[in-house]
Amino acid sequence: MESRENPVFGRKIFFLNPSLKIQNTIVNRLRQEEYEVYTIADYRDGKPVLSENETAICFVNIDGQLTFKQWFNYLKSFQTDFTLKGIVLGVISMDAKSVDREQFILKLNLAAGFINLNESGVQIYSNIRKILEINGAKGRRQYVRLDCYGLDYVTANCIISNRLIDFVLDDISSAGFAAHCSKGFESVLQKGIAYNLTLHIARKDYLIKAVIYLIKENESNNTYVFMFDESTPGTVKEEIRTFVFKVLQEKMNTLLNAQIKDMYDYSIEAKISEQKNIPEEYSVFQEIGDLEEL
Repeated sequence: MESRENPVFGRKIFFLNPSLKIQNTIVNRLRQEEYEVYTIADYRDGKPVLSENETAICFVNIDGQLTFKQWFNYLKSFQTDFTLKGIVLGVISMDAKSVDREQFILKLNLAAGFINLNESGVQIYSNIRKILEINGAKGRRQYVRLDCYGLDYVTANCIISNRLIDFVLDDISSAGFAAHCSKGFESVLQKGIAYNLTLHIARKDYLIKAVIYLIKENESNNTYVFMFDESTPGTVKEEIRTFVFKVLQEKMNTLLNAQIKDMYDYSIEAKISEQKNIPEEYSVFQEIGDLEEL
């Protein structure tokens, strides 16, 4: 059941300071299942970006970059920042001992739990999936779409009745794409009909069949929503999905590089502003292993 508190269009998912194991066993697989996932390598880039994505879920790997004490202060400071306290936080660690885990679980507001990387890859992934489902990570979306504005290397065309039709893509996902073309092709481009097209993506061509699902007439052009036909090979869809997430991460990296880095010394606990009404007690989500009962 979808919580009324969860966003209709889902949440961005961030992995801060991800290890190679996290990248390979969690991030890549979540992307294959159409979760909108990003990575942030440097903790100093975390807050500047997360403050602009206030409904995001963020899993923080506390092994490396900072000490456990510094990570504790870093995460605790989210509770005192109006732009960050809505972030759904989780902690990931392989090195944390039981006493360390207890400190994080009992004294921080970890709505996304504490993930122990010493468990099997299957169990780790299952635990994270449960967290994402509870927090409505996908929302009503089934596929992650890439806005193609400014990407002149993503186009499509087809030949119908000896007429070449060139499309400019508006967005694309592993399920299909929206594109527009000049007017004058209304008689040959019809809803519910499958067409053979050539999809051009970054110097690679894909011969695909797609059905027009929706047509929107505009003043200067018409927009067509194409859904890939079931005959489209899974390998093609996978390559398109990989491309979508590659460009999304590149766009995120551009944003990261443009932000002012967080240079706060987290050896020192952040002070709570007197102007912010922060409750002394926080609801605590038990360690992820306890989720089995939900």
